[in-house]
Amino acid sequence: MSIKIGDRLPETKFRIMTPEGPAWNSTSDIFRGKKVVLFAVPGAFTSTCNNMHLPGYLQNLDAIKAKGVDTVAVTGVNDMFVMEAWKRATGADGKIEFLAWGCAPGAIPCWWRMASSNASTSRRRPARSRSRARTRC
Repeated sequence: MSIKIGDRLPETKFRIMTPEGPAWNSTSDIFRGKKVVLFAVPGAFTSTCNNMHLPGYLQNLDAIKAKGVDTVAVTGVNDMFVMEAWKRATGADGKIEFLAWGCAPGAIPCWWRMASSNASTSRRRPARSRSRARTRC
Protein backbone atom coordinates (compact mmCIF):
# COMPACT_ATOMS: atom_id res chain seq x y z
CA MET A 1 0.00 0.00 0.00
CA SER A 2 1.43 3.37 -0.98
CA ILE A 3 0.91 6.42 1.17
CA LYS A 4 1.18 9.83 -0.41
CA ILE A 5 0.86 13.38 0.88
CA GLY A 6 -2.71 14.18 1.84
CA ASP A 7 -3.80 10.54 2.27
CA ARG A 8 -5.70 9.62 5.41
CA LEU A 9 -4.06 6.92 7.45
CA PRO A 10 -5.95 3.63 7.41
CA GLU A 11 -7.95 2.88 10.53
CA THR A 12 -6.16 0.33 12.66
CA LYS A 13 -5.67 -0.51 16.31
CA PHE A 14 -2.52 -0.53 18.39
CA ARG A 15 -2.01 -2.14 21.78
CA ILE A 16 -0.81 0.13 24.56
CA MET A 17 -0.07 -0.32 28.23
CA THR A 18 -2.05 1.88 30.61
CA PRO A 19 -1.90 2.09 34.43
CA GLU A 20 -4.95 -0.20 34.39
CA GLY A 21 -3.25 -2.73 32.08
CA PRO A 22 -3.33 -3.52 28.36
CA ALA A 23 -5.69 -1.48 26.19
CA TRP A 24 -6.42 -0.65 22.55
CA ASN A 25 -5.73 2.70 20.90
CA SER A 26 -7.02 3.40 17.39
CA THR A 27 -5.61 5.51 14.59
CA SER A 28 -8.46 7.96 15.21
CA ASP A 29 -7.60 8.19 18.92
CA ILE A 30 -3.97 8.94 18.14
CA PHE A 31 -4.24 11.26 15.13
CA ARG A 32 -7.64 12.98 15.00
CA GLY A 33 -7.19 16.72 15.38
CA LYS A 34 -3.47 16.42 16.15
CA LYS A 35 -0.17 16.85 14.43
CA VAL A 36 1.76 13.63 15.07
CA VAL A 37 5.21 12.37 14.15
CA LEU A 38 5.05 8.60 13.85
CA PHE A 39 8.08 6.42 13.23
CA ALA A 40 8.36 2.66 13.12
CA VAL A 41 11.02 0.17 14.04
CA PRO A 42 11.11 -3.59 13.42
CA GLY A 43 12.01 -4.35 17.00
CA ALA A 44 12.43 -2.82 20.44
CA PHE A 45 15.83 -3.26 22.08
CA THR A 46 17.54 -4.03 18.76
CA SER A 47 20.97 -2.43 18.69
CA THR A 48 20.42 0.08 15.87
CA CYS A 49 16.86 1.08 16.82
CA ASN A 50 17.71 1.32 20.51
CA ASN A 51 21.03 3.11 20.11
CA MET A 52 20.51 5.24 17.00
CA HIS A 53 16.85 5.73 16.06
CA LEU A 54 14.94 6.31 19.29
CA PRO A 55 17.58 8.51 20.97
CA GLY A 56 17.42 11.03 18.11
CA TYR A 57 13.72 11.57 18.69
CA LEU A 58 14.25 11.91 22.44
CA GLN A 59 17.14 14.37 22.01
CA ASN A 60 15.19 16.47 19.50
CA LEU A 61 11.79 16.25 21.18
CA ASP A 62 11.67 19.94 22.16
CA ALA A 63 12.62 21.05 18.63
CA ILE A 64 10.02 18.71 17.13
CA LYS A 65 7.30 19.97 19.46
CA ALA A 66 8.32 23.58 18.76
CA LYS A 67 7.21 22.98 15.17
CA GLY A 68 3.65 22.43 16.38
CA VAL A 69 3.78 18.66 16.81
CA ASP A 70 1.40 17.43 19.51
CA THR A 71 2.63 13.85 19.80
CA VAL A 72 5.68 11.80 18.87
CA ALA A 73 4.94 8.08 18.64
CA VAL A 74 6.84 4.93 17.75
CA THR A 75 5.38 1.64 16.63
CA GLY A 76 6.92 -1.77 16.25
CA VAL A 77 5.98 -5.40 15.90
CA ASN A 78 6.66 -6.17 19.55
CA ASP A 79 3.82 -6.72 22.00
CA MET A 80 2.76 -4.02 24.46
CA PHE A 81 4.73 -5.56 27.32
CA VAL A 82 8.01 -5.29 25.39
CA MET A 83 7.17 -1.80 24.12
CA GLU A 84 6.37 -0.70 27.69
CA ALA A 85 9.66 -2.12 28.98
CA TRP A 86 11.54 -0.38 26.15
CA LYS A 87 9.82 2.92 26.95
CA ARG A 88 10.88 2.71 30.59
CA ALA A 89 14.41 1.50 29.82
CA THR A 90 15.06 4.43 27.48
CA GLY A 91 13.58 7.15 29.70
CA ALA A 92 10.91 7.92 27.10
CA ASP A 93 7.98 7.46 29.49
CA GLY A 94 5.74 10.52 29.22
CA LYS A 95 7.68 11.82 26.20
CA ILE A 96 6.99 9.44 23.31
CA GLU A 97 3.97 7.20 22.84
CA PHE A 98 4.84 3.53 22.28
CA LEU A 99 2.30 1.72 20.11
CA ALA A 100 2.54 -2.05 19.86
CA TRP A 101 1.67 -3.59 16.55
CA GLY A 102 2.55 -7.07 17.72
CA CYS A 103 0.06 -8.84 15.48
CA ALA A 104 1.68 -7.61 12.26
CA PRO A 105 2.42 -10.36 9.73
CA GLY A 106 5.97 -9.06 9.17
CA ALA A 107 8.49 -6.51 10.31
CA ILE A 108 8.02 -2.82 9.67
CA PRO A 109 11.03 -1.36 7.89
CA CYS A 110 13.08 1.30 9.65
CA TRP A 111 12.74 3.63 6.67
CA TRP A 112 9.01 4.07 7.27
CA ARG A 113 8.62 7.50 8.80
CA MET A 114 5.98 10.13 8.33
CA ALA A 115 4.63 13.27 9.81
CA SER A 116 0.89 13.34 10.15
CA SER A 117 -1.48 16.21 10.56
CA ASN A 118 -5.03 15.32 11.54
CA ALA A 119 -4.58 11.75 10.25
CA SER A 120 -3.38 12.90 6.80
CA THR A 121 0.17 12.31 5.75
CA SER A 122 2.28 15.35 5.05
CA ARG A 123 5.68 13.83 4.37
CA ARG A 124 7.22 10.43 3.92
CA ARG A 125 10.89 9.91 3.42
CA PRO A 126 13.49 7.19 3.79
CA ALA A 127 15.95 7.40 6.63
CA ARG A 128 19.45 8.41 5.66
CA SER A 129 21.78 5.49 5.48
CA ARG A 130 25.35 5.03 4.38
CA SER A 131 24.98 1.33 3.79
CA ARG A 132 22.22 -1.14 3.20
CA ALA A 133 23.08 -2.88 6.47
CA ARG A 134 22.20 0.27 8.42
CA THR A 135 18.65 0.38 7.10
CA ARG A 136 17.75 -2.59 9.26
CA CYS A 137 17.49 -2.67 13.01
